[in-house]
Amino acid sequence: MPWQLRSDEHSGIVSIDASGLIALEEIEDTVQAIWAHPVYLNHLMVLWDLRGANVNLSSNELEGIAHLNSEQRPALDRSRVAILVDRDLQFGLMRILGVFMPEHELEINVFREESEATSFLLRAHDLDA
Repeated sequence: MPWQLRSDEHSGIVSIDASGLIALEEIEDTVQAIWAHPVYLNHLMVLWDLRGANVNLSSNELEGIAHLNSEQRPALDRSRVAILVDRDLQFGLMRILGVFMPEHELEINVFREESEATSFLLRAHDLDA
């Protein structure tokens, strides 16, 4: 599955665009790479754009991703993740991922509209200003 990772220095949003079939191992590798990168040491706002991707993960795999994220993630303030989807199945699966993620560690929300996802992320940025 091809990933495209970009960072907007002005807004502080890191965007990950995915396309094709998403394999669990690729998600795990990407999560580890994000948390290991020094630009993410302060706080993090990530937009996962899964509109061009095929997500077919079990609830056990989603729980594993949440656990990996908790292990890899440094202590950050006001970190948020917006997941952008265009299909009902993806929406439901990503909501399950949010349930597995401890609330005190990371705020996750799922969206169908990019403008809403970006607004959600920028509200965290505005709190710092």
